[in-house]
Amino acid sequence: MPRFFFTTHDSSSVDIDDEGLDFPNERAAKNAAQRALVDIADEHLPDGERADFKVEVENADHAKIYDASLRFEAREPGQTAEDNDRALDEAADRIAAALKGMR
Repeated sequence: MPRFFFTTHDSSSVDIDDEGLDFPNERAAKNAAQRALVDIADEHLPDGERADFKVEVENADHAKIYDASLRFEAREPGQTAEDNDRALDEAADRIAAALKGMR
């Protein structure tokens, strides 16, 4: 059975699979990657208003054969994506200023 390797990304970490998993074919590995995205999101949500998740699949030769991603965004009713981005930018600016003040 062919071996496939999965690298998963969440909003704060990357997990590289060094051992791999056996699947009967590429389609089965791709399906497993999609299910993995759901599992990753289930483990990490709810945790804020925005999160990005990604999984990459490589074959036994470590050639990338598939990648899939899932983005979660939440906002209040009536709030646009631009409003949300502006609020996040302002929060990042406040954090940067606070860190600068700690020097």
